[in-house]
Amino acid sequence: MLNFEEFQVHVSSTLAWHLPDNLKDAKIALNEVKKNNGLVLHGITVCPKDSIVAPNIYLERYYDDYASGRAMDAVLDDIARSVSGHVNTPDKVTELVREISDFETVKGKIIMSVCNTEWNKEFLENVPHTEREDLSLVYRLHFGNTEDGQQSALIHNHLMEDWGVTKEQIHELAMKNTREILPPTVQTMGEVIKSMFGYIPDDIDLMVPDMPPDQQIYVISNTSYINGAVSMFYEDVLADLSKQVGTNLYILPSSTHEVIAVSANMGNPAVFAGMVREVNTRDVSPQEQLSNHVYYYDAGARMLQIVKGDFGLEETQKQEEEKSQNAADSQKREERMSSRRRRDMQR
Repeated sequence: MLNFEEFQVHVSSTLAWHLPDNLKDAKIALNEVKKNNGLVLHGITVCPKDSIVAPNIYLERYYDDYASGRAMDAVLDDIARSVSGHVNTPDKVTELVREISDFETVKGKIIMSVCNTEWNKEFLENVPHTEREDLSLVYRLHFGNTEDGQQSALIHNHLMEDWGVTKEQIHELAMKNTREILPPTVQTMGEVIKSMFGYIPDDIDLMVPDMPPDQQIYVISNTSYINGAVSMFYEDVLADLSKQVGTNLYILPSSTHEVIAVSANMGNPAVFAGMVREVNTRDVSPQEQLSNHVYYYDAGARMLQIVKGDFGLEETQKQEEEKSQNAADSQKREERMSSRRRRDMQR
């Protein structure tokens, strides 16, 4: 069986034989596409003769089919069908390319998403972005939602330069457009669970007990639940929730799609930090992880900031060790006192 690198080479050298006649002269090339958090996807582009656009087909899932036992010729036929399906809509794609080049036409489609700054250093060198704490807001053109997700295109530095606009202009438009196109949402965990069922089960009160606002867990996202974590940067959203809860907030980044908000009275930030790390390691795909840190919203200052020092995890561990040691010392003292009392009684 071929390894993935060998598979890519084989596909690039033999795919032409599986393409329809109108694509026999197409230029075929392998490429790599860097995604969020350093994820690299491997694709193959097929550019028809005299065309300005070329579909890029990611090969990972096709390799999985091959590795699972599907015949190589069948896999190549699948890739060829995917290429043909994209190439056969050239007018729409060409019109989209023209639309993107006209800033006045697309400025109402500029939205934003958020990623981790440190984990995406190289990626961020090529795109306009605005840093917020350990995160960065990046900007996209939104073309609508499908069953598979959002149709969008990342805005790169060269496109911003072609438009002749600044990052600040793009950011201002994104702040306005994102909340109009993908309005922020705030739901209790109970409401989220109820929406997952699509109906209200008879035992819902046992599953999601009714609790006062300052003991609830809140999910902040957007109406599509895609790239909704950016909603945490709408200050009025946090201000309204803080007012409802009656306290300041801790914000836990559960993924790029949503964040969790709880009352600042609900727990120790060090514990929350440990929860975030555990969930990232166990439940969240690397591409969708947002941060290992927790954030604090100060309602009085109307400010969102990262809690410094990894939430004092080391300090908390030290405190726990000291508590254990103190308990052990106390037990030893009690044992010595008991021993003395026994000796005194024997006398």
